[in-house]
Parts: sequence; C-alpha cells; structure tokens
Amino acid sequence: MSWLRSILLPAEGTQYAGKVDDLYMFILLVSLFFFVLVVGLLGFFIVRYRRRGPDDVTPDITHNFKLEVAWTVIPLLLVMVIFFWGFHGYLDATVPPADALEIQVTARRWVWQFEYPNGTRTVNELHIPVGKPVKLVMSSEDVIHGFFVPSFRLKADVLPNR
Repeated sequence: MSWLRSILLPAEGTQYAGKVDDLYMFILLVSLFFFVLVVGLLGFFIVRYRRRGPDDVTPDITHNFKLEVAWTVIPLLLVMVIFFWGFHGYLDATVPPADALEIQVTARRWVWQFEYPNGTRTVNELHIPVGKPVKLVMSSEDVIHGFFVPSFRLKADVLPNR
C-alpha cells in the first residue's frame, strides 16, 4: 500500500505525520471496503429480486434481530476505533516531550516570525533540527492566522491574545 500512500499524501516530515497517514489510510480502506460491499450487494439484490412478471408478490419479511445488531455494532466499533486512534494521535501532537526544543512563533499580517532558544530569528522560514522534538509556542499580534505545514500534517489556528 505504500504506492497508494505515495500518490495520495505528500512526503512525511515527522514521526507524527506517519501516524496521521496510518489513520487516514485505515479510514480510506475501511470506506472503500464498505463502498464495494454495499454497491456489490445492491447489484446482487437488483438482479436476484427483480420483478419477473405481473403476478410476482413481495414476500412478507419480518425483522432479523441478528442482522440489525450486526449493522449497529460493527459501525459503532469502527467509529470507536477511529476515535481512540485519532485521540491518541491528537495527544501525541499536542503534548511535547520534556526535552523538546521550544520555538516562539509570532504571526503578523503576511509574516511568520520564528525565534529560537539561542536568540536567532527567521522570517517565514522554520528551521528544525532533524530527530529532535520541537514545541511551537504560537501567538498572533493582529488577526486569526492558520499555521499549516503539509509534510508535518500539522495545522493550528493562532488567535490574538491567546
């Protein structure tokens, strides 16, 4: 499936991006599986139960308890798996390790300023050491800004005075 991942997603920039991609691919494959299942069953039932003549009578069908439980419990379990997997990924993204490099990020109109612990500042260019965890402390001076790095799979809204 790496060929599909390489077509659909940009290159990974962090370990966190790989976890997000895994969840995305899981949701995509589960959705594709159920799409094919539903369309296949739809086609089968259209052919199998089509009306063959004017005297065809629809049989009186009562409910099927096992089927109703199955089509309720299976989606519930899938949604719970997706929720907890996504929540675990959210915690990984928002709770930095204790030894994380802290970078101050300031948003201004049309400009992102990055200040590193050694006092160095850059404008519109984020420099991160390879293999080192980073904590971005973000603030805005004027309006709401959206900080998005596609290869990191990270998007954060930066609001003034927060």
